[in-house]
Amino acid sequence: MQDTIRRMIPVIMILCLIWPVPSEARVKPAPVFQSHMVLQRDMPISVWGTAEAGELVRASLGKEEKEVRANQKGEWILVFPRQKASYDPVELVVNELVFTDILIGEVWICSGQSNMAWVVGKSDIPDKREIIDNRDIRYLKLVGPKGVAKDGYTREELARCKPDEFFKGRWTHGTSDRIPLFSALGWMFAQNLAADLDVPVGIIEIAVGGSAINNWLPPEITRSHPYTSHMYQEDWLTNTKVFINHRRRGREAFQHVLKKDEPFIPGAMEYRWMCEPSFLYEAGMETLGKLGIRGLAWYQGESDAYSREPVIQYPELFRQFIASVRKEFRNERLPVLFVQLPGHKPETWPLFREMQRQVSQSERDVYMAVAIDLGEEDNIHPRDKTQIGNRLSALALKHVYHRKGQPDFPELEKIKIKAEGLELAFSNCGKGLTGTGKPVPHFELAGADSVFVPVEASVISRTKIRVKPGGIQAEYIRYGWKSFPKPEVRVYNSEGFPLGPFIESLKSGESERIKTR
Repeated sequence: MQDTIRRMIPVIMILCLIWPVPSEARVKPAPVFQSHMVLQRDMPISVWGTAEAGELVRASLGKEEKEVRANQKGEWILVFPRQKASYDPVELVVNELVFTDILIGEVWICSGQSNMAWVVGKSDIPDKREIIDNRDIRYLKLVGPKGVAKDGYTREELARCKPDEFFKGRWTHGTSDRIPLFSALGWMFAQNLAADLDVPVGIIEIAVGGSAINNWLPPEITRSHPYTSHMYQEDWLTNTKVFINHRRRGREAFQHVLKKDEPFIPGAMEYRWMCEPSFLYEAGMETLGKLGIRGLAWYQGESDAYSREPVIQYPELFRQFIASVRKEFRNERLPVLFVQLPGHKPETWPLFREMQRQVSQSERDVYMAVAIDLGEEDNIHPRDKTQIGNRLSALALKHVYHRKGQPDFPELEKIKIKAEGLELAFSNCGKGLTGTGKPVPHFELAGADSVFVPVEASVISRTKIRVKPGGIQAEYIRYGWKSFPKPEVRVYNSEGFPLGPFIESLKSGESERIKTR
């Protein structure tokens, strides 16, 4: 028997030399391509991946077939014609790899930090019947190693500390056993879209607790921007300009591999930390960028609202983030919906909300969901995400899908200075603002000294509020400028959407016209 095996060895070696290695061992579609996924309707469908240089890649999507050879870098991409939404599943075949049960519908990315990642299973859902099984909602939850590792990362976790390996996840159906693991906000958003549009919906959740806006910016921005470039020039773990929570968690996670007296320079180390500048962009948005998506839902900012300096910097960095995502996904008008920070106790949050409002007013196709009334004073993670999800989906249905009858948030349009006081006119009031004839708390006026004083205000009509000057030679007006408003805010439109916080100038020439989108 042994002699027979010895005689066969040369034959086996020759066969290995002349017999081709199965193509599926070389051709690898991007990880986002899996069975059970949703592809974006009414847009060209790109499928891409890696292979040996010059390798022939043949692919089919339903009845459509394409082929291409990988370039010298081993990269390939195929573009299939746009398709209409359908509940009838199709197959994606790439050489010998077969992905089944793929639907065509609406695809959104839900991203940000822990409040976006907060799962259904940990949320207070007022009516459990609101959470409905739906196998035509497909969910890809991309997860990295844990953000808090007081005992240090394991070898397996350290191996994932690089952009190509960090996020892992599988496309799954929206069934009762899986829903508790999904983002509560993301699930409510998807469920509302699916019900109204009657098409399959795919959600890609890519949210990291504690992440700051600089983590989600591409490196060409963070390396050149004066607010972030310093992070590459000195030891990141001792840089006092870096959020202290990021430095502490990084030091804990890498405690077994950090070398004494060696500076931790982002991008130059063997391992990458999730809260380094640009890491989450490289690990997340950049890896998904060729995918067709309808838009981005964003809930982030808590990790940039810890002191005045990052708050002031946020609008420009947020705009840079929006522009970068649009460039990555090849859509200069990609809709971006985001959540304004809710009520909570930090004293910097009123200013941060104003920074967010400025972005929503100045950027095209960017829409903000007001949440001043939905927070918890002593809990940074409000447990009821239902209303925030409903508000975000209403914005999408109104502004992205142009569905009639969808509510929006009251917005200040004009201020007139009259003998009786300031007359504020609002849009998006529905059938009228609540509390006609009743006093409205949280209005303040300030003179040239910028010292704000509470003043009387009341709703005087369906769309107007009157503010009495109270003897102040007012130059500025603001509303809802509280970390956690007490008493609660009382101005809503007829659809139950609140008037959000704002600050405006009353100086000559600035009072007649308020900036609108």
